[in-house]
Amino acid sequence: MRNQLDVTIRIGGGLGKVCAVRSQTCRLPEGASLLDLLTLLSQEVGEVIFQPSVLVAVNGTLVQMNDRGNRLLQGGDVVSVIPAIAGG
Repeated sequence: MRNQLDVTIRIGGGLGKVCAVRSQTCRLPEGASLLDLLTLLSQEVGEVIFQPSVLVAVNGTLVQMNDRGNRLLQGGDVVSVIPAIAGG
């Protein structure tokens, strides 16, 4: 059996109808990628999570869309998922 790791997810800013930032802990198998986590989250918030306008950071560092499948998560990581805000 594979080891498990816990990561904290911070999601908000209107994504998935979550206005305020909400934090939750997610348990994933060891070796899970950021893309694996986003795929799991898409079941809750919808496919919008894969739009280029949605910013994803791990421990405060932005992860580009092309790198999300290669970015392996570690226990204790904090993943922030928010839509980019534009205004004028």
